Amino acid sequence: MAFPDSSSLAPVFIDSEPDWGQPISVLTQHFTDIQSAREGSEQRARRRVRPRYSISFIVPGLATLDYSIRKAKALKEVGRPVVVPIWTAWLALSSMTTVDRAALGVTLALKKFKAASWAYFVQAGKVSTFRRITAVGSNFIDLHATDAFPVPPIPAFTAGAAVYPCVLGRRAENSCPFIHQRVNLTDEPIFAEEL
Repeated sequence: MAFPDSSSLAPVFIDSEPDWGQPISVLTQHFTDIQSAREGSEQRARRRVRPRYSISFIVPGLATLDYSIRKAKALKEVGRPVVVPIWTAWLALSSMTTVDRAALGVTLALKKFKAASWAYFVQAGKVSTFRRITAVGSNFIDLHATDAFPVPPIPAFTAGAAVYPCVLGRRAENSCPFIHQRVNLTDEPIFAEEL
């Protein structure tokens, strides 16, 4: 049986907030070639422009209905790309000049946003929204006006909205709620690593 290429599948969006009383782990991986000379000197070459992220956290105890919905969604997440906000790395929105550009201000944390990945917008009174990123500038991110994967139109967010970079990746097999042992059966571990 042939499986479809996961890159051609629409991603599954995981927007369940973590249990803030439990550890949240965000790891970065850098890929560097190291060549050593006989006298002990080293030469290093960076092979990855931006680090590769992974995130793991616990979604707190869910009501029975919510947990059933999450289990059903988890079935779709097997073998498909997932998009998970990096919950510890949000930035405040400075302005949204159009629905396709979000100004975030000059900050080192902007480097966690990557072209072809996603951003997650949250603001009280508005529907939280994932949007695909086309480009990252010195103080802004450009968003897809149209996308291969259908998403609802982005609301006009105002200054102060939280914007999260996301991990576009896959769920590790050991994070599947069907095989992971938990003390509280309604808690769910999530671990996603970038493709």
